[in-house]
Amino acid sequence: MLKLALAIAATLFLVSCSPSQSSVETAIAQTQEAAPTATTIPEPSATSEPTATPTLTPSPSPTPDVRVIDADPQDMFLALSELPLEGKYYLGSMTPNRNSEVIAFRGIEAGTKYIEETGRIDGWIVEFLRGTRLARVPEYVDLNPIIFLHADGPTYLLAEDGGPCNPQDGDYTTLQDDLSLGHESALCLWKKMQPGGQNYVEYFIPVRYRNVYFGVYGGGFEDTFDPEWVIALAQAQLEKIQQLPLADEVTFTP
Repeated sequence: MLKLALAIAATLFLVSCSPSQSSVETAIAQTQEAAPTATTIPEPSATSEPTATPTLTPSPSPTPDVRVIDADPQDMFLALSELPLEGKYYLGSMTPNRNSEVIAFRGIEAGTKYIEETGRIDGWIVEFLRGTRLARVPEYVDLNPIIFLHADGPTYLLAEDGGPCNPQDGDYTTLQDDLSLGHESALCLWKKMQPGGQNYVEYFIPVRYRNVYFGVYGGGFEDTFDPEWVIALAQAQLEKIQQLPLADEVTFTP
């Protein structure tokens, strides 16, 4: 009985000594107010380096090569030995094409004006004839190199009468207006039906390179050769002319 009374008394003593709920909450609040507040220190922002503006240095334009070919047109066309062997070609004719002939063909006034404006100096015409019917090659081949004082001469000639495929001495149609030969070139065709019903054709390739013009002609019956043969011949003719010496001006006179 005595132990029970003592236990009850101890319990009442502990309860009376315990802090109230409101006292606990007040103490917690005061502790939080007294605690130091964390201060956020901003990190320094990165300072961007100024971007240098590149200075553009203009590239110098290449100096155009305005040199001219200084040679006799008689030395320009392909020799008989330089033609494809399968045709067994032989020389048919070789004649100069002087300015006097141009004046006679065009008329005194028009011919003289043409020579003065173009600076035409001289030209040659050579014809090779086929020596066999067994090869698929043109019946004839004509080459006509002409030299001028300056590059404007060939340009004028190819621009005459509406384009390179309209020379004054023939009625041609344009098959291809750029063969990538020289500075300007074209593939032209003349065609005429013969009494037997076959077409007789002539492929004509005018080429301008520097101050030189040359025409390559290949003719025969349409089913006996191909235009590619004439194009290859024009390429060979151009390569020969490209090997001729260059100069600042033309000193050749016929």
